[in-house]
Amino acid sequence: MSKRRAVPPVDDYGIGTLLALAAKRWSSIVDVRLDAFGLSTTKYAVLCAIDASKEGSILSQRMIADMTGYDVMLVSSIITKLQQDGLVDRMQHPTDVRAHAIALSQQGASVLKKAHKQVAKVDRDFFADSAAPEKIRKVLSPTLKP
Repeated sequence: MSKRRAVPPVDDYGIGTLLALAAKRWSSIVDVRLDAFGLSTTKYAVLCAIDASKEGSILSQRMIADMTGYDVMLVSSIITKLQQDGLVDRMQHPTDVRAHAIALSQQGASVLKKAHKQVAKVDRDFFADSAAPEKIRKVLSPTLKP
């Protein structure tokens, strides 16, 4: 017979801990939905960062790492997988011989559009009991600025 550990009431958790636990739960749900596209929340975040870059701008792996908060080696690994899946194009950077320029492929843009819809559905369901999803967005957004 296994013993279950008692979980303290959520009022005993700090806001950061609650945020981390909620993010982990949200991520697990999103991963299930994104799996149909061969994506995970990590790959999705990288695709979103690439998509968010300005049209015609040259986006390096370092810039994507900075945008996502992921380690540059992790980003490089993810970009390699996304490239193998045909979702991104990796070209020689025009001004830095050590860097690559990254862009969404047409297939990547199509997959990302479908993935956005799935993530939006998860968001609606996940935050359905929340009194103010937009208030959460307003509170969290400034914490992501450098």
